[in-house]
Amino acid sequence: MRRSFRSIWRVRKLLRRISEFRRGRMGRRGVSINGKRVEGEAVPGKFLALRRQWKNGDRVEFEIGMPLRLKAVDEQNPNTVALMRGPIALFAVGEVPPKMTRAQLLGAAAVAEGSEDWAAAGESGKITLRPFAAIGDESYRLYQTVEA
Repeated sequence: MRRSFRSIWRVRKLLRRISEFRRGRMGRRGVSINGKRVEGEAVPGKFLALRRQWKNGDRVEFEIGMPLRLKAVDEQNPNTVALMRGPIALFAVGEVPPKMTRAQLLGAAAVAEGSEDWAAAGESGKITLRPFAAIGDESYRLYQTVEA
């Protein structure tokens, strides 16, 4: 089950020297250039400098943690929540079971490697969730009502 986002950047132009700074939200999850781990530590809220002689085709890879969490619609309605995966909201598509607990919603898992679909199961049924960009011509709902 994949709970992080992996990004790969390729340097397409021939660059003599460049310093790349990326916001360090990945903790010690790993930054590598052309498959080799980068020395140094990425610290949340700080920049990680990648200084080197860049070549055409160089590849920078990093992972950013994207844990599942629930975000309430507002303080007055703490049981009306959206399931978030990092900064991405997951929308329920199709039939939505009438009852779901926080734990059941947070227990959602990726349906398959490479799929954008997530699934969570409760006593009253199964729910399929996906990012907005992956929703086609179907009904969807962002906020779910969970039992206290």
